[in-house]
This record gives sequence, structure tokens and C-alpha cells, in this order.
Amino acid sequence: MLSVKAKVGICIVSAISLGGLGYGIHALIFTDSLENYLSKYELSLIEDSAIDEWKQIFESYKLEKEGYEIDRGVKDENAIKGWCKSSLKKNIKSTYDPLFQKATRWCIEITTIEEKLKDSGEFEEETTKLTGKYIGLNPKVRQLVDKEVVTDTSENANGSKIKQWCDTNKKRRFVPENKKDFFLENIKKVCLKSE
Repeated sequence: MLSVKAKVGICIVSAISLGGLGYGIHALIFTDSLENYLSKYELSLIEDSAIDEWKQIFESYKLEKEGYEIDRGVKDENAIKGWCKSSLKKNIKSTYDPLFQKATRWCIEITTIEEKLKDSGEFEEETTKLTGKYIGLNPKVRQLVDKEVVTDTSENANGSKIKQWCDTNKKRRFVPENKKDFFLENIKKVCLKSE
């Protein structure tokens, strides 16, 4: 006959085993590959052969990687493509998983701010016209524009800085959920030709 201690020990071991088994089944049932999660949410992966789209993602990555950095050594679009390819087979538990958050930025087809504004007008190319907009810039935008490095030392230097800021930031991703997108709104005001 088993002692009370032995019976208690068997009960504890059984409870732990059942708990572990239950967790294992739960984890097995409620995880899925990153690729399947993206598919469930009808997000279109970038094709391996879509060279221009991978270049577009890399340009966006250079501007927006903070908080979503995938690797320190990302030097070109091939590094991002490789990361996406290897990550798609990994299992995740929810859309809150950091892997899902990064993949929705760097592995799916995107629309840039430039593409979004295509029907809103043309981008101003003349620095003389952009120079006239400098004085009326939102202070936060002016601060960002002033960080741009240009070789123009003429009276149009501020226009050159604005053009550089526009050319750089129009490559950012357009995010439809972000109703008050700082860059979209300011690029629309500053960078498009005045009518």
C-alpha cells in the first residue's frame, strides 16, 4: 500500500504532466506559420522576382526601421528579402507577435506616400518655388528640413533642403490606418506644386 506522501507525490506529478500536456496542445493548436497569418489577413507577399518592390521596401526600411529593425547588417534589399523568406516558416501565436509586426512592414506589398499622392498633383521640382514655402513651414517640419545637407549655397539653399526632404520622405510607406500621418500631410502641403 502507498503512503500518503507517495499518493500526494503521484498527484502532483500527474497534475504537472497534465498541465504541460494541455499547454503543449494549446500551443500546437493556436500557433500558425507567419506566412499563414499574413494570408489569413489577405496581405500580399512581395514576389521574389519583384526587384523594384524590394528596392522600394529597402528605401522605406532605411527611413522607418526604428522599432521594427530586423537585423543590424541590412545593407540592401536582398538582406530584407532573405529575412522575410526565412521568417515566413516560423510559428507565431498572434498578430501582436513582433515577427508579424515586422513582416507586415517589410515582406508585403506597400504603397508609398509618393504613389498615394500621384492623383493629388505633381511634386515641385523647382527649388526657387520651394524656397518661398520655407518661411511658412510647420516648426517640426522646418526642424527636419534644416537637418538636410545640401551643397547649394545660393539664395535657394532652403528650397534645395525642402526638395531633398521631399524626395527622401515621399518613399515612406503609406499607412491607411494612420489617419493623421505626419509625413503624408506635410508632404502634401509642402512638396506638391501649388495651383
